[in-house]
Amino acid sequence: MVAEPMEAFLQSMPKYDRVRIVVDKDKAPRELYVRAAECDKYIASGAPLKCGRVELIHYIKEQSVTYEYHVTAAYSAYRRWNNLNSQKSL
Repeated sequence: MVAEPMEAFLQSMPKYDRVRIVVDKDKAPRELYVRAAECDKYIASGAPLKCGRVELIHYIKEQSVTYEYHVTAAYSAYRRWNNLNSQKSL
């Protein structure tokens, strides 16, 4: 944790990804929100949570990876034809 004057913090805000304030958001200085908007930064202003895993949601950058497999039309038609022929032999 670093303690610094508000003016110094506002000047150094661009180097941070997110800001966590522990005071009530109504008591936080307006300059903080104005500077965060200028720098396009997120301010987490909710009450701190006892569950650390949930509290860390404010700090984790989510990334997802998906794989999509598409069956080609020819293979799909072959499978349907093959299934119909195997059912006729029963």
